Amino acid sequence: MRKRNLLSLLVVFGLVFGISSCKKEDTSSSEILKKLSFKYDNSTHEAAFNGIKTDSIDTYVNVEIPEKIKRNGVEYNVTSISKQALANNTKIQSIKIPNSITSIDEEAFFKCSELRNVEFGNNIQSIGAFAFSQCKALVNITLPESLKSLPLGIFYQCTNLYSIELPQSITSISEKAFYGDNQLVYFTAKKLNKIGDKAFEGCTSFKYVYYTDNEFSLDVLGDNNKYYENSTIQYNADISKNNILKKYYFAFSPINNTCDISGLKDSNIKEINDLPEKITYLGKEFVLDGIYKNAFTNTQLESITLPETITFVGNYAFSNTYVKTIDLSNVLTISQYAFSNCSKLENVTLCDQMSTLMNYAFENCTSLKNVVLPKNLISIKKGLFAGCTNLESVVIKDSVKNIDADVFKDCTKLKTINYTKDQESWNSIVKDNTVLEEISNVDFNYNFILD
Repeated sequence: MRKRNLLSLLVVFGLVFGISSCKKEDTSSSEILKKLSFKYDNSTHEAAFNGIKTDSIDTYVNVEIPEKIKRNGVEYNVTSISKQALANNTKIQSIKIPNSITSIDEEAFFKCSELRNVEFGNNIQSIGAFAFSQCKALVNITLPESLKSLPLGIFYQCTNLYSIELPQSITSISEKAFYGDNQLVYFTAKKLNKIGDKAFEGCTSFKYVYYTDNEFSLDVLGDNNKYYENSTIQYNADISKNNILKKYYFAFSPINNTCDISGLKDSNIKEINDLPEKITYLGKEFVLDGIYKNAFTNTQLESITLPETITFVGNYAFSNTYVKTIDLSNVLTISQYAFSNCSKLENVTLCDQMSTLMNYAFENCTSLKNVVLPKNLISIKKGLFAGCTNLESVVIKDSVKNIDADVFKDCTKLKTINYTKDQESWNSIVKDNTVLEEISNVDFNYNFILD
């Protein structure tokens, strides 16, 4: 009896001791392993990023690869990205690559059609052929100084790539590197010793090449690089960076000395309040007059102060951001979907002189409650406020001549339309039948006067 009791006590003591001596579980790795997959080398304790698991493909769109991963109690260094790791992924929008990764295999991001932001670590030694081929949402990209050459077809048919600045370490460009990039306007480099066959074939917008080094023989050009040969080439160019150029991407237009802000070099930036009216680049002064398409899409941006010179906002420029208030009092054109899915957007100031406010510009802005439309707006475009489920009132000026379909679709809390002229003038506005249904229970204030 004593032995049995003693044994029971020992078992209980052992369980208690075992529990109390266990190390705290590393939950960070286990959470990552639910979303991402890796290939492991047990001899070197290195891992290769192998893609997103099927259950997470639709939701894991902003990917940050870890430097280390723990599996079954063993820690692995993540040193590479596998062949076709994210190929044909149409959901991923941004990726952050850590310093631990030294190689990216071929076609790793092939046809990632929504990929807009790529943040490289500073130890990438090699990138495989066609790694970013047909990434049609890429506008700008910054390559690491550790890279020595551009491989075959790396940006093949990236049809929205506008500009690229090569680090000084890169001295050669392989065949078809920029093949079919018909929006590519310019790039900068130190000096190139080799440009492969058809590297710039189909780059029909290509205009400007800037070198920090002296002129070299065009013998380095491969065949069919006529777009490159016909561009304006400037040697000994000063491409030194000021603080603004370190933080943001810009799309420069040397033809009229203007530029657009086209992206963030850190997608986690939440506040922008340092944009100047003019930017000096390559020894020239450019007026900042626009926000390029997709400039801030899917970033963490919460607030922005625009200089008075900005008059244009491009397609999807602020889509899926966290901006709460924005002053657009100098902006003349807002393109389609510019603020779509900005769920935190509460206050918008629009310019009375605005001529164009395009389709679905404020779609699914679910925090928007009150809007005053511009004085000179002629047409309220399709789906402008569709899905704005908390929209309560809209001021419409008497300049409006027509209202397109689905402008107030699913605006279930819309109570009041304030119109600045009489009812007869309101009735004369051409309205789509869907709009008549959407506003059937709305109260009207005619001859409305703004305070």
